[in-house]
Amino acid sequence: MSRQAFYRKEQYLQRARGQSLLVLNLVLALRREIPGLGTRKLHVLLQEPLVESGIKMGWTNYINSCTSMA
Repeated sequence: MSRQAFYRKEQYLQRARGQSLLVLNLVLALRREIPGLGTRKLHVLLQEPLVESGIKMGWTNYINSCTSMA
């Protein structure tokens, strides 16, 4: 692996971790406000804050982020 590829991968992973952490914090905040909210409704409610943050996250990526951090 070249040095350039190594640092690109590190930068990508760091950005992905930051995005996952942001999503997790948003999910926890919404769950505090509305306990018992399902994953589908959470995903719908999170679309606006995610777009404002410049994060594109589909359903599969969202589920993976939530399950890997929990």
